Amino acid sequence: MFLHSVNLWNLAFYVFMVFMATLGLWDVFFGFEENRCSMSYMFEYPEYQKIELPKKLAKRYPAYELYLYGEGSYAEEHKILPLTGIPVLFLPGNAGSYKQVRSIGSIALRKAEDIDFKYHFDFFSVNFNEELVALYGGSLQKQTKFVHECIKTILKLYKGQEFAPKSVAIIGHSMGGLVARALLTLKNFKQDLINLLITQATPHVAPVMPLDRFITDFYMTVNNYWILNARHINLTTLSVAGGFRDYQVRSGLTFLPKLSHHTSALSVVSSAVPKTWVSTDHLSIVWCKQLQLTTIRAFFDLIDADTKQITQNSKKKLSVLNHHFIRHPAKHFEENPSIISDLTGTSMWVPVKVSRWTYVAYNESDKIYFTFPLANHRKIYTHVYCQSTMLFVVDCEFFKKETRSIQLPVTHLFSFGLSSRKVVLNTSGLYYNIELLNFGQIYQAFKINVVSKCSGVREEITSIYKLHIPWSYEDSLTIAQVPSNTEISLKLHIAQPENDSHVALLKMYTSSDCQYEVTVKTSFSQILGQVVRFHGGALPAYVISSILLAYGGQLYSLFSTGYCLEYATILDKEAKPYKVDPFVIIIKFLLGYKWFKELWDLLLLPELDAIVLTSQSMCFPLVSLILFLFGTCTAYWSGLLSSASVRLLSSLWLTLKR
Repeated sequence: MFLHSVNLWNLAFYVFMVFMATLGLWDVFFGFEENRCSMSYMFEYPEYQKIELPKKLAKRYPAYELYLYGEGSYAEEHKILPLTGIPVLFLPGNAGSYKQVRSIGSIALRKAEDIDFKYHFDFFSVNFNEELVALYGGSLQKQTKFVHECIKTILKLYKGQEFAPKSVAIIGHSMGGLVARALLTLKNFKQDLINLLITQATPHVAPVMPLDRFITDFYMTVNNYWILNARHINLTTLSVAGGFRDYQVRSGLTFLPKLSHHTSALSVVSSAVPKTWVSTDHLSIVWCKQLQLTTIRAFFDLIDADTKQITQNSKKKLSVLNHHFIRHPAKHFEENPSIISDLTGTSMWVPVKVSRWTYVAYNESDKIYFTFPLANHRKIYTHVYCQSTMLFVVDCEFFKKETRSIQLPVTHLFSFGLSSRKVVLNTSGLYYNIELLNFGQIYQAFKINVVSKCSGVREEITSIYKLHIPWSYEDSLTIAQVPSNTEISLKLHIAQPENDSHVALLKMYTSSDCQYEVTVKTSFSQILGQVVRFHGGALPAYVISSILLAYGGQLYSLFSTGYCLEYATILDKEAKPYKVDPFVIIIKFLLGYKWFKELWDLLLLPELDAIVLTSQSMCFPLVSLILFLFGTCTAYWSGLLSSASVRLLSSLWLTLKR
């Protein structure tokens, strides 16, 4: 009956909706850069030494365990406790394994060997029995209490040592990071037990899929505590997101709330981390060599030489994290950097008086210093920029900032990529700032094409294009061998705040031998990808809405006429967005009143999706309509598939019976 009722126009519409949904899904699951993370390897066989817990604790949590990671001689030596290093506790996430600690633990061990174990870290890991806490939140509180007991057990292993630690550092992957933040909500927990918290791909803002009330209540408890007690929380926290490769936890959920009176928290996307510059998926973030090297460098710079433990100075901790994860000045961290450098020894000094200068080194054995007399340039130029290529070629130039800043308005959302805007860089400069005007919303998505044409002969000319988002640390870097045609995706993890007037930038580090043409146009497939990425979790509700509207229409038909209309016919008739959206708008309005909100909570009803989206700056005009169409399309094809399956199985059953 269902197949006979198919209308060709409706079928064409639903096929078109499937095509649009496919474009969006493709962008989410495949429309990102290839995995450029290097694998981290162990040089010796990894060993996980089980730490014996008190009998009462082991009986209370029979499914959970605590392990100490080690390799080779280190593992053998530390089988006899107590320990003498700096404790770090790793917390795995949803269905995560305690063995995921091996990448960062191994790198830390190699670093300690390089300095003859002057300092070293002891990496512990909790076995949560690979519980699916992202799907069922009933275990989150139990995990939090067990971690509290683990911290106390770990600190006892250093009892009697000269430099015994009084706190631990925690690295939490995915939901493990949320469990670490939840420690502060426990009644008997002392905040001083944690000296540093680093989370990797942890959805701090909200659950990816709020499947039960345990998860939503746990999130509400944790986030409300951190917001209400922000003035008293002195825990230095770093949240690292994976970028667009991580389609399980979108990066916008990992950003810690920015509070004016809580300045000890940083949030960054891995593609913006200096010396990392790569996007990671949800699992590779724990073994990505570039990111783990950055993390370990930061850990060693955090050590206090007097206590031989992680420093208690909050200002220094934040400075170290800023140095390694936000802005790396290409040198070792210095707590009090010296402005003046001593240049000793016999060297050649060469004055450079021109505004543009290139130097090529040919196996020089003596030191050469180049001086740039600023008096000659200060009245004409505002900035100086230098770049080096493989340390053999150095290019420098003085320039006026206004001449290198070019405005490029992005195209309209509904241009569907049919129109474009471009700028041409005809001058032979080394650095340009392209200001991307009117860009700041999460539903905007564009393709930027950079075409470079070069003259002259130079080997391996490289250009670097850096997307800089000033209101959040989600920059990305693209390296191109020129001449070339390079495509860059332009979309956001975090929308621009209302009170923020900064402009997104495309910073271009170019070659003086090349000319560049920059074109921007709307990417419709990536817009659909943003809709799926940010709102895909709400799609099941729209599917159910369409099915319920259809069933309601069938019941009405049954009671009024005595027979039931076919599913496809009634779905086309009843599944209309104006039957859902006005109701949502009215409820959203009423929830603004205290009495209605109390009544809503009394009935144990979940928080309205529209309110959550508005609070996260994710609610834009057409998203509800698009999701409703996707939901109706899903309901339509589900009915078609169900009807076809029943007919096929019935035919097979009749054939077998005969």
